[in-house]
Amino acid sequence: MRTALRDATGADTIPALRLENGSAIVGEENILAFLGEQFAEPLGAEAHQQKAAKARRRSIVGNEQLAPIAADVKRRLGDVVAKVGRTNGRL
Repeated sequence: MRTALRDATGADTIPALRLENGSAIVGEENILAFLGEQFAEPLGAEAHQQKAAKARRRSIVGNEQLAPIAADVKRRLGDVVAKVGRTNGRL
């Protein structure tokens, strides 16, 4: 696969965008810059971006709140596994 990618774009990294004229743009920032030059941002895009950013922040906060719970569950599960090991599978 990487050989085909290299043949098509001149690079073996992704993301890569091959244009109709045969040239290629490699790298997320370069592709986004190209697309920004070629296409106007649709109506409502800014509101959508703000909504997505809010969801990402909520997800991060949620993960931070769940991390201690997950660590406790992992510890308790380890305790159970150790106990089962010591009792030859009988609790």
